[in-house]
Amino acid sequence: EMIETVAFEKITFKKPPMRFEAGTPAFVEAIGLGAAVDYLSGYDRAAVAAHENALAQKTAEGLRSLGGVKLYGDQIKGKGAIISFTLDGIHPHDAATVLDQMGIALRAGRHCADPFMAARGITATLRASFGLYNTEDDVTRFLDGIVKTRKIFG
Repeated sequence: EMIETVAFEKITFKKPPMRFEAGTPAFVEAIGLGAAVDYLSGYDRAAVAAHENALAQKTAEGLRSLGGVKLYGDQIKGKGAIISFTLDGIHPHDAATVLDQMGIALRAGRHCADPFMAARGITATLRASFGLYNTEDDVTRFLDGIVKTRKIFG
């Protein structure tokens, strides 16, 4: 829908906004989004948020108890069930790789927060996120994985 005419000599594009609408519409993604909304509508949003935040709080407390962990933004109220942290002496990308091999999925990097990180001299952090599907067993496995990772790196 973005092209008026196509020839070897010349291509004529439609006027905006159609000229910027290349490709097949994302109808598959729209159907998937609808299914996800239907699924999530079956849950009490406040209960899900409370569950996720309780897991994040338990994880933050567990990380603090290990020592050698720096938490970022953990005192911000209403930030959601996300924990950003670093492990003393271990680059976040290295830790994420080791934890991934244990079946623990984290994000490592700057997380589109370059100004924040640059102002604090942080090269990268690890980020753990919690969803309605996570359990307290996941928190225990995660904390055990942090302990094992620290042992690997001495």
